[in-house]
Amino acid sequence: MSVSPPFLGFPDQLADGRLPDVVIFGAGHGSTYPGKDSSGHASAADAIRAASQEDAGLVGHWDFDLGGPLFAGKPIVAIDAGDVETILYDNAGNRARIEAKTREVLGLPAVPILIGGDCSVTIPFLAGFAGHEPVWVLQIDAHIDWRDGATKCMASVTAIQAQCAGRARCRMSRAWCRSACVVSAAPASPTSKRRSSTAAAS
Repeated sequence: MSVSPPFLGFPDQLADGRLPDVVIFGAGHGSTYPGKDSSGHASAADAIRAASQEDAGLVGHWDFDLGGPLFAGKPIVAIDAGDVETILYDNAGNRARIEAKTREVLGLPAVPILIGGDCSVTIPFLAGFAGHEPVWVLQIDAHIDWRDGATKCMASVTAIQAQCAGRARCRMSRAWCRSACVVSAAPASPTSKRRSSTAAAS
């Protein structure tokens, strides 16, 4: 694990043995496409941390979006736990370590926040939420991945549904996906099953 510098200047552990309510951690690699070099993503988490330093001194200030200070004027309850160790092209190992870290944080219990990596780190991160339903996914992307009436999914939607294939039924709507690998909240309609099969096959 490495932290350089910590996100918003948060500590790596709280004083007096207190457990955090929020744990931020990074991941450099997830599942790299065959024959591709995703090493450029390895420094993404630290780039986010570096950019956050501009606001590190303002954590205790009034936040007009929240209607008060970030931690309501109380001691900080968030930590930066550094980066999960990931290795370029060790796709299965990377997924296992990211999922394990997510489960570890949820077991505290605390809210996990993952920074860095490419879109593939989302899959093991969400897999770590299995048993902690419900989970909603709001995707903000340059692609029109989520849309009504689609019979073929592209980009990260395909990756999410391929991960679920054989273990889950995905229902796709305009901006969300529920799946049994994350949460089994509702049975999918016949149309949704066809969409999932098509997406997984593609």
